[in-house]
Order: sequence, then structure tokens, then C-alpha cells
Amino acid sequence: MHGNITDHQFRELIEQLTAHCPSVVPFVNWIDATYETFVDSPPSVKSLVRAIAASSPVCGFIRPNENVHGLIGELISGVNVFSCPVKVKLLHEECPVLFAALRDLGSSILPRTWRPMFQELLTKSLAPFIDGTSAPPASFSDVHADVLSFFPTLPKRRPRNFYLADATRRKEEICTKKHPGHSFFLPGIFTLFCPHGFNYGFEVMQKHESPNVPFTIFLTRFGKAPRIIIYDNACNLHSYCLNRNPVFFKDTIFLVDRFHWKNHKGCMRQRLYIVKFLYYSIFLL
Repeated sequence: MHGNITDHQFRELIEQLTAHCPSVVPFVNWIDATYETFVDSPPSVKSLVRAIAASSPVCGFIRPNENVHGLIGELISGVNVFSCPVKVKLLHEECPVLFAALRDLGSSILPRTWRPMFQELLTKSLAPFIDGTSAPPASFSDVHADVLSFFPTLPKRRPRNFYLADATRRKEEICTKKHPGHSFFLPGIFTLFCPHGFNYGFEVMQKHESPNVPFTIFLTRFGKAPRIIIYDNACNLHSYCLNRNPVFFKDTIFLVDRFHWKNHKGCMRQRLYIVKFLYYSIFLL
């Protein structure tokens, strides 16, 4: 039984996965063998499948830092990380979707059928940063004042520069949002706030809001990218940054605020789910 698809459709799915993403095949076969239908699987397993199937960057699911990669590497090797409270806490905070799935399965180790897939995910999460270059150092000779913006404590440090991705016309959105249009309104003002609610400044937008606006602000005005960016379009901003200056934003976590989350149609839930851990561990301590 394969749920809402026929045996023929399931075979076609496996054939397509084998041709284009063979590491996922053992995982899909495991789901088919373990549950009567996909609907019967625990919510945490469904969330894991959606996270893997989402068009979000893999490094949003498995962050490209030494601690997370070391932990996932141990899981792939069959190590029982649940025997170490420190590792459990790290898995819970950094990969909550995977943590919940293993917890609900009652498994202390990563199932063997999952390991090829996570090995490939581990490799892909580092791919944007290989041979990448970070933002250029501050060069005030080619930085010009912007009369439409005001950030008194964040003067411009470097130019934005032009990237190959800027020349492409392909649609870059990885997630669509349902929101009403206002064709008769001006583009508006983009503001930036710290975690304590203080306004860093603002920029008057000349065109409709796009990921280019926050990308340019962070790249040109910050010496180092923020550790956390909470933005209603964070999913597409993350992809936009990775396609232009991935090294500068390598250690940044991109999150969607809870108020706007319901409008997102293609994000993995980890972008929202992890917020509560970050809020208590960073903003309140």
C-alpha cells in the first residue's frame, strides 16, 4: 500500500529518485515498509519529509558549522548521541525536525536507511561555501552616501558590488507567500530593529520590496553578518544571499516570524520551529 498513489506511480517515483537522487531511495522505501500509508506516519516524520522535499537551502536544515556537522557525522556513523546530554541539546536546538523524528521513533541512533541521504545532505550544506569569497574589506573611496536611507550607527562600510546572479532573469523565489496586493501604494520604508526593539534606521524603497533591500543593507553596513535574521521573507532572502555572497552569511540563521508564517507555502517548518529555542537562549539570557 502506498497511500494515495498506485503501485505503478510508486515504481515511477523510485525510478526517478534512483536516477536523480539515489540516496533518498532507501529512506522512501523505509517509509513504505514501516507504515501502511504515509498518512499513518508520525507528524514528526511528515515534517522531516517536508523539510527534505522543500526547496529551501540545505544549509538552513543542517547548518554549516563544525559542531552541527560533527554531530550529524556521528549519527551517520551509528553513534548513539542520545547518551550525551550535551549532544542531545545540540541536536534539539540546531536540528529540531530530525530530533523530533528520532524521538518519536524511539530510536537512539540514526536508522541505516536514512544515513545515505543525510550523508548527501551534509555534503550539500557545505557546497555554497567551497571556494567562496567573503565581502570585500571596507573601502570608503567607492562608498557613496544614500540620501534615501538613515542608519546613524551603521555607516556604509563597502559597496554592494555586482554578482552573476544579478544578471539572471530566472525566478529566484523558493517559497511563495499569500498576501494582498496594493498597486496604488508607494513601495514603503524598510526598517531594521535589534532584538531589544530599538530601530537601527530605515531606507525609503524606490521599488517594491525584495530580498535585495535587506541583502544590501547587511552587506554594505555590517562588518559581520548578524547571527540571526528574522524577516517575513527570510526563506527567499537566504537563497538570495547564498547566490551572491554565501561566505559572508555562512553563520547566519534565517527565520520567519510567527505572525507571517501562516502565509508561507514552501518553507520547511524548522525556520519557524527553532525560534522558541533561540528566543530563550539568546534574547532572554
